[in-house]
Amino acid sequence: MKYAKDFLNHKILLSMKKFNFTSPVLEVGCGTGETLKELSKLYNIKGVDLSDDALNICRTKGLAVEKRDLFNVSERFNSIICVDVVEHISDDQLFANHLYKVLNPGGKIFVLVPSGKFLKDDEAFGHYRRYSRSAIIKLLKSSNFVIESTEMFGYPIFYYARIMMNFLYRDHAHEAKGLKERTLESSYKNPFDNTVFVKILDSLLKMPLMSKLLFKFFEFQNCFVNGNKGFAVIVIASKA
Repeated sequence: MKYAKDFLNHKILLSMKKFNFTSPVLEVGCGTGETLKELSKLYNIKGVDLSDDALNICRTKGLAVEKRDLFNVSERFNSIICVDVVEHISDDQLFANHLYKVLNPGGKIFVLVPSGKFLKDDEAFGHYRRYSRSAIIKLLKSSNFVIESTEMFGYPIFYYARIMMNFLYRDHAHEAKGLKERTLESSYKNPFDNTVFVKILDSLLKMPLMSKLLFKFFEFQNCFVNGNKGFAVIVIASKA
């Protein structure tokens, strides 16, 4: 799913520029560092994660990372990036409260959470839940965040691709693993990586012209950002 991640990083950078995110920046749940690497070109940023495997990959890229969860972060930041993390937390309100605590007054936060129906891939990823647009707004407002922007991400492209991939997905190995282990694996491993769909897409992306065409195709989803369906919800919020 590398291409989807590249497109998301493009969206994150555009949002950070539009809403005047400033350094220092914290990425919560940085995984293997794809986003961290891109943002480090423009911002003073560090990442935290709990997966040793993911953090080791980050370190080979020369990225500033630490093995910590958010609740053990005491420093303050002007900006926070939190992508595909909140759904892994049992007490999401307590988590949102701590995000607010470590953000400096006037600081900005970029949050992305999965939306849509809870399916088999959620079990493999170690998710507790998915969010509607209204649910994630309610959560952040309850922690005193000021909502500046919301949009649906990945409709119709990722939305229907996910449904199709769940149909193709036949690996039940995750069923023998606990929720914590599945969550840690999700930092560096995608359960869809061995599906036919991803293998075909990866082959197409090796062709420069096809790669450019697919990027334009992915941009088509921007026409649906104001709807209520999507693969995920993006929220930009601030601390007054």
